[in-house]
Amino acid sequence: MTVALGTSRLGVEIGRCAVRAVLVVRGRVVRASTVAIDDQRSLADAITCALEATSRARWPRPTIFAAIGPSAAQLRHLVHLPPVQGRAAMRGLVESSSGRFFLKNGVPLLISDIRRERGGGGWAAALDEPPVRALAEVCGRQRLRLAVVAPAVVAAQCVATTERLVLDDGGVVAEAQLGDDGALRTVRRVMSAEALGGDSIDEYTAALGATLIDRREPLALHRRVLRQWDAAPTTQWRLGFAMIALMLVLALTFLLPVLHVHRLEAKARVKLAALNPTYRGARWTETDLSETTAALSELDAFARRRRSVVQLLGELTQGLPADIWLQSLRLNELGGTAVALSPHAASSLAAFANLPSLTAPAIVGSVSSEIVGGTRVERVAIRFRWRNAIRTAPTVRALAGGARR
Repeated sequence: MTVALGTSRLGVEIGRCAVRAVLVVRGRVVRASTVAIDDQRSLADAITCALEATSRARWPRPTIFAAIGPSAAQLRHLVHLPPVQGRAAMRGLVESSSGRFFLKNGVPLLISDIRRERGGGGWAAALDEPPVRALAEVCGRQRLRLAVVAPAVVAAQCVATTERLVLDDGGVVAEAQLGDDGALRTVRRVMSAEALGGDSIDEYTAALGATLIDRREPLALHRRVLRQWDAAPTTQWRLGFAMIALMLVLALTFLLPVLHVHRLEAKARVKLAALNPTYRGARWTETDLSETTAALSELDAFARRRRSVVQLLGELTQGLPADIWLQSLRLNELGGTAVALSPHAASSLAAFANLPSLTAPAIVGSVSSEIVGGTRVERVAIRFRWRNAIRTAPTVRALAGGARR
């Protein structure tokens, strides 16, 4: 028989008296085996023998899809289901009242999700825990992935060609009626095949149909339930590989920051080497500009402090009246002092106030009278400042009275 599958799948049927396995690769049956369950061989041993005989020397290892026979699986049609949203909530509701829907003989039951139908009804499945647990533990030891476990009726439904299915599981017989669209209509289970009549399906039909079960089938148990038993013991090579990986991660944790810093340092050095000629030129330009600025500042200060004696003498010659004589003139950086002879001291002060180069003239000392050429005159000392003169602290030369020019 050929089925359309893209990867290798191993279908397993666990019944009361035997374990059957079918290996399907690329849609074609490659190998099949049957291992009987008796007093000398336990269920786990039978499952192990069936898997080893079917999946030996296969790489990559196939995925396991399993079907549980009618002796350990029940299907019930539920009506008038409450409008509960969410598959987990509905499954929890059925689990809390599992005794009302399924037969219990002291064996723990594993409840599937609800396959809903139109009209508010649906189907639920209950599987005995021992065969499911034994299969999951064997798959874990052999490092095989167990994907789905479903009732044999659901598996046979995937390959059914008639509207009536009869499955004989060591004296426990299940009959399922299918609709025109292949959906379940009725399922009943009896203890004798004679009560139902008709021939049962082929012995490998349920195992082959298990390979066609949809991974999202509501009436199956999935990884969230099966992973609790399939944990394989950690082998030595796995531990060694984990230790090596841990050491590599730790080494990279310490080395990567150092390597990153060295890389940034190398990039910075390259950039600095590229900028070094420009930096040296900028430093030379900055030094040259600083020296030029200092020289210009000195020239400007000298120009502002420099006073033209010739210009001052010209202003005195043109600005002083004819009856005023200068007896002495002392100049410094801030201004100077002039001793003048005039008929009146006030006229001398007014004459100095009108000169454009001088400002703030003031009489210092006492005013004395003298007779010069038969004429009475007054001697007066007038101190003045240069107009727009720099107001700085007086120098030693200024304190000393300056030098006569």
